[in-house]
Amino acid sequence: MGLGFIARILIIRSITQAQYGVYSLGIAIISAFAVFSFLGLQRGIPRQLSYHRNKENGLKGRDIINSSFILALASSLACSGFIFFTSDIIFVKLFHEPALADPLRVFSITLPFIIVLRFFVSVFRGYERSDIKVYFNNIVRNIFFLLGVGIVFVLELSLIHLTISYFASFALTSVLLIIYIKKRAIIDLELDFDFSVGKEMILFSLPLLSSAGMLLIMSQMDTFVLGFFLSSEKVGLYRGAYPLAKMITLVLASSTFIYLPVLSKLYAKDKKKEIERIYRILSRWIYSLTFPIFLILFLFPKTVLGFLFGVEYEAASLALRVISAGFLIRVVVGMNGMSLTGMGKPKLNMYGNFIGGISNLILNFALIPFLGILGAAAATSFSYTAQNVYQLFKLNSLFGVHPFGKTYLKTISISVILLGLIFFFSQLVRSNIYFIIIFLLMYLLGFFAISYALGNYEKEDIDLLEKLYKKLKSYLSRSIKP
Repeated sequence: MGLGFIARILIIRSITQAQYGVYSLGIAIISAFAVFSFLGLQRGIPRQLSYHRNKENGLKGRDIINSSFILALASSLACSGFIFFTSDIIFVKLFHEPALADPLRVFSITLPFIIVLRFFVSVFRGYERSDIKVYFNNIVRNIFFLLGVGIVFVLELSLIHLTISYFASFALTSVLLIIYIKKRAIIDLELDFDFSVGKEMILFSLPLLSSAGMLLIMSQMDTFVLGFFLSSEKVGLYRGAYPLAKMITLVLASSTFIYLPVLSKLYAKDKKKEIERIYRILSRWIYSLTFPIFLILFLFPKTVLGFLFGVEYEAASLALRVISAGFLIRVVVGMNGMSLTGMGKPKLNMYGNFIGGISNLILNFALIPFLGILGAAAATSFSYTAQNVYQLFKLNSLFGVHPFGKTYLKTISISVILLGLIFFFSQLVRSNIYFIIIFLLMYLLGFFAISYALGNYEKEDIDLLEKLYKKLKSYLSRSIKP
């Protein structure tokens, strides 16, 4: 996240707003094709490997891996060729942007390498090894990309060189990962396709693709519709605000892989009271750690955008506020979708994704022609809210589980009151980055002092956090091997 965020700042500082809009459209297009060309195997491979691994008469891991690899590679090559040869026929006309053709061709040849990297990450996930994703996808690839973007920034190169840096980061990382696998003899990968295995993988994985497609709509549809109705400058302006607001969900997203195993074990033992207790404590702590990020982005959007990206991005300040509010609601309700999955109701989680995706699609087309980037921001916020309200309603109605205990409500009240006070004082001064730091320190000091005085921190908080820390430490020691 840190390396990627630094790279984004350098990208925006290296090119014009219109060029950044073209770059964002290219990323959105290739992201969409990456989801669909993987055929749902990103989730299907880990599940099938884990399920069949210990079955003597079941599918062999080697057959699953080889057949899935050929399916994914063939699909990605077909999609890559389609994008490459139709970039100026379909996509340039669709988004009314001639400058999109050449960058999109470079993005198209990146697609097979994206799929190769995701394929191996999925395979190792099936063997309960998260180290491959951490080392290669999160660290190595981002280092390569940051180096490439840094060269473009220093030498003042063009947009096409940025897309080449994107291609090189995936290509080099994929090659290094294959070399690593071959040297360690971890996976016996051969171009050997078993029709029956391939058929089973497709039948299992394709239904999972629909849910992934809905999540894709929620994250990228605003970019597509902005590109269709408005100029690339507006796309670039909006995509300056969106990733900043997305940081609000960082703590929540980082907590899910710890929460799900604990939840599944408790549900198997029918300990619903314990599930609700953990859900409430985690939701409260995630909210407490997240709210300072929201406070900065919501109260000082113009200053933050100008400081990071330049004064031309300050026009996205209202959109940043609206998106930030939507993502905060996502954080407030906690890990409701993950809870439904862990408690044996993954279809309800999927239905929530459908509600969010469809509402996002409809609202983007309805609002963007009239409100521009503010319409895109409103569509995003409403769709995430609709998704999470549905999931929370189902979680509470079926299992009686929700995060809103007395302590959590006190925590929310304290933070909102402090936000109001800081907003009042911020109107008395001309905001700049130094005042933002001072206001942030004021909030943190006031929040923790009031919370401590009201007894918001209980012994069970510390006990649970220590328990989760031990589980995390044990998990990392098993999965991250030298």
